[in-house]
Amino acid sequence: MSQAGVAHSFYRIGQLVRRSSFYPSAKIKVSRMKLDKYLLMYFAESKHCWAETKDLKCDVGDIVLIKAMNQETYPRTTFEIVDVIFKEGEVRDPITGRRCRSRQFIDETKRAEEQKKISEITG
Repeated sequence: MSQAGVAHSFYRIGQLVRRSSFYPSAKIKVSRMKLDKYLLMYFAESKHCWAETKDLKCDVGDIVLIKAMNQETYPRTTFEIVDVIFKEGEVRDPITGRRCRSRQFIDETKRAEEQKKISEITG
């Protein structure tokens, strides 16, 4: 199997850095850990690549899952966004699925009541 065929089957996780104004694509920052042979320590190394957004609603700062495409549909676009893993500003506990702020869970019913009070005051 050729090296190019192997590269197309990998999925990567990255953060959306910016969106293109001309094409339905976005710039993704993919980080990986690289071993320094002399120090025997791992250091973060990041690369930027362009990915097609398709119909997914994703914003700057979202953590996304990308997959390599067989052929480019737009210039510089070599990946496609498969799924949005974490939305920016919407942190959820992976075990319970509840929203959290720092180390405390957010009570959704109490939050809805507060929003209702604010909307009544502002009119």
